[in-house]
Amino acid sequence: MFEGFRAHAPTIWSGLFVLLFALLSLQSTKIGGARIGQIYLLLLFGIVFLIDLQKRKIAYEVLLFFWLSATIMALISFASIYPKVGETKFLIKYFLIFPAAFYLGMRMIDRVPVEKLILVLEISALFDAMMAYMIYFLPMPSFVYSLVHFREAAYGAVYLDFQGTFFEAGVYAYAVGALFFGALLLRIDHDIWPRRRWLYALYVFTIVLSFFLSTNKTIWIALIVITLFLILYKSGRLLVRSNRYQPESIRNTDRPLRLLSKINTLYAIGLILLVIMSFWLVNELMPRPMITLELIRVKMEQERGKALLIILDLLRKSDWIGGYGFGFVEYYFGVTPVDVIGLGKGVSMVFNSFLDIWLSVSIFGVLFMLALLFFSFSTLSFFTMAIPIYFFVFANFNPVAASEEFFLFLGLSYGFTQRLKHVS
Repeated sequence: MFEGFRAHAPTIWSGLFVLLFALLSLQSTKIGGARIGQIYLLLLFGIVFLIDLQKRKIAYEVLLFFWLSATIMALISFASIYPKVGETKFLIKYFLIFPAAFYLGMRMIDRVPVEKLILVLEISALFDAMMAYMIYFLPMPSFVYSLVHFREAAYGAVYLDFQGTFFEAGVYAYAVGALFFGALLLRIDHDIWPRRRWLYALYVFTIVLSFFLSTNKTIWIALIVITLFLILYKSGRLLVRSNRYQPESIRNTDRPLRLLSKINTLYAIGLILLVIMSFWLVNELMPRPMITLELIRVKMEQERGKALLIILDLLRKSDWIGGYGFGFVEYYFGVTPVDVIGLGKGVSMVFNSFLDIWLSVSIFGVLFMLALLFFSFSTLSFFTMAIPIYFFVFANFNPVAASEEFFLFLGLSYGFTQRLKHVS
């Protein structure tokens, strides 16, 4: 019996992780006050933790890092004299949910072989995309209305115009983008490609089209930034290693350089130009363009630009220390007479994750986020290079640090980083 379970364990774990991503995508579906995806995440973490406890393989250093950081941030928040709304939910996330998500991501590679992990990510991305298409093109069934929490913020009726899997459009784009690009990067790293190329091309088209329909711009910015980084890093690495007196054997031991040799710089530049041209063309053809001069004006005068000026003023008043406390954002923008689109009652974070955590728990929060990105980054694979950069870019435009996917993928990248360091 146990031998049979061990033989099928990778498949079982793959199914459990697909279910995890699917439930996390149902962001507004709740049981009581907790999201169903968070409940399942904690249950799955409990199973993994107990298995590690039995095998005496618990990564204490990871949990200690999270809990010590959460304790410091909690003390900073408690010390704030300013009014706050929903402070407790932030503490639960930083002490329990976020460490669990990171730990699960880190252990995912131990439970699932790379071939199956690629399928887990691709199936999860396809599930979200199909839900997005269904809700985008079909009327939302009445029973769904009873499950979905509609936020009555400044966006009003158009807030859930593209719900994806009950996501706001920006959250949908970064979550599915992480799943899709993560799987693609693993395919490139391990040279694993499906036999039916036409079917894979159809899959790619389906996902990419959903990005355009989401009208999210950040995902294209992230793709361009990642490609530029790879080009510049490869050029810099070649420049350093171009010493003609350096033996060939030494050059061959440079694993990052061997990895980057897969990149054709001309093709990479062509990809950037293709993304820009495709975005411009689709933007011109769509009945509601993704970006116009009027939309930019609204964002600068009534949305993000306006919010940025207010946030910078609040930081200036604190002598650039911040530390207003978790939940201050929702309270302040809920009572301030200055109306900012996208902020107000029910909105607990501003558009920029770094500014948000700086405002809430001082510069220490920013250092915490940067440390996570740094520890998850490695030049030993495309996955561990691109995923941290991807989330760094998104964190500057969206409040992604409040999502479980942010910590799941950084944990996954950290797990690969540790494995690659031991191999090399």
